[in-house]
Amino acid sequence: MTTKAAKEKETVKDTYTDAELALLLKRPAKDCDFGEFRSWVVVNFLMNSGCRSATVRCIQNQDVDLAALRVTYRHNKNSKIQVIPLCSIMVNILRDYVVIRGGKPDDYLFCNQFGEMLTMNALRLAIAKYNQSRGVKKTSTHLYRHT
Repeated sequence: MTTKAAKEKETVKDTYTDAELALLLKRPAKDCDFGEFRSWVVVNFLMNSGCRSATVRCIQNQDVDLAALRVTYRHNKNSKIQVIPLCSIMVNILRDYVVIRGGKPDDYLFCNQFGEMLTMNALRLAIAKYNQSRGVKKTSTHLYRHT
């Protein structure tokens, strides 16, 4: 007689606390460097959209339509193009960011210092550094999806 394996219980996923989010979402000083500002924008974007870090890395300037309050994901897990609405706060943050970021329409929105696509490791390290600089020990980009 064979028996079915017992299904493991689902566990509650870890999330950022309200106190941690308050630290992470607070706008940096005007004289901060580009890396810190970009990380702050990425954190806000992850909280607004809940998308995966692989998707964030592939967004190009032309994918962001601030007038229509939306962003187009051309790269995601299911390989289907998605159009996602942006809240007005995120639109304002992105307006400020694109002025600083500049670039051509086919440039990556969240780039490294040379204007190239961030590697997965570079994004992970940038967010870890940013979170730690804000006094938040958790550093996972994926936690924003659960939050």
